[in-house]
Amino acid sequence: SRFVTDFYATGPIAAAASIFPSRYRNLVRFRRKVGVPDSAVRQFPLMAAREFIARGDYAKSALLRDSNDDIISLHAAAAARKCRGHHFQYSAYAAPSFTAKYDHNPVRILFQYHPHNATEHAILVEDDLRRGSSRVVHMESDQTVVRPHRISSDEAWRQADHIVCASSFTAESLVAAGADDSRISVVPYGVERPPRTEFSEVPNDGRFRVLFVGSGIQRKGVHHLVEAWRRARLPVGAELLIVSRV
Repeated sequence: SRFVTDFYATGPIAAAASIFPSRYRNLVRFRRKVGVPDSAVRQFPLMAAREFIARGDYAKSALLRDSNDDIISLHAAAAARKCRGHHFQYSAYAAPSFTAKYDHNPVRILFQYHPHNATEHAILVEDDLRRGSSRVVHMESDQTVVRPHRISSDEAWRQADHIVCASSFTAESLVAAGADDSRISVVPYGVERPPRTEFSEVPNDGRFRVLFVGSGIQRKGVHHLVEAWRRARLPVGAELLIVSRV
């Protein structure tokens, strides 16, 4: 009955996107979904704009995002009270809306998209110790420091009636934190494959190529990829392409 988010491409925005450069046109296209009417959306585009402007400063943008997540969650709580609805919340947003007061008893379904911070933190600290002073890639931030917002949001499972995870590893991290595995469903990510007509065929010239797409932070493990590439006995002309914010 209500989709609460920072930015959604409503009809007018989607129509205007045709004059944007292709990069921004695609950003708008991915922010719209058939079946979600504009009338059901509560969005905060200025919030999204502030995050976009601050994206170059990781520490600043992270704190801003934490604050914005809580604002979105409180608006979700207000929407649920108004329509006597239920919750399906990302873990980053869930805590304030799950613990809000209601005249009805909403079902609280949590989507835990990252492993619990306790499991993640232990792995990153161990990885940091193994790397020592040898940092083969620039780290966007110190991933071994857990922000207070992350800690509180990762405890939202305690108020959840049911939990959805995208991987068994994430589910196991919640069980390790104390969650009952009978309240967890693992639903892996999927994608609708676009028709081949959208892509041109690339001739195979026999070269070995690898593409990495992701944030250049410790948690994504790109430093392990770079080290493995350095050690591997690869054929002449092998090519590694890294597409990353940092």
